[in-house]
Amino acid sequence: MVIKMVEFALIKEGTKFNQKQKDDLKKHIIFDHHWRGFTGLEEVHFVAINDNSFTVKVAEVERNWHQQFSNKLCQLCHLQEHYVPGQSGNNRLLHVINEQVI
Repeated sequence: MVIKMVEFALIKEGTKFNQKQKDDLKKHIIFDHHWRGFTGLEEVHFVAINDNSFTVKVAEVERNWHQQFSNKLCQLCHLQEHYVPGQSGNNRLLHVINEQVI
């Protein structure tokens, strides 16, 4: 098991979390029932959030958990924007911008 600080950010440049999304992210990360039995993670702890990124402290048991984690949070916190025909980049998805073993 490896303990890491991992920062996720919105892929779409210039996009920011609104206050409800910030509150929902914090709530859903803290309530660990979403992460029990989650492939690759032993523990998840909320650390901080700003306008377009958030940081979690994780106990990682496998390396390939990021996409599943990101997808689950996008679903729980309604981070997907509505599709607009003719415009690319409509979905707000999360990606890792910083990862540090502690």
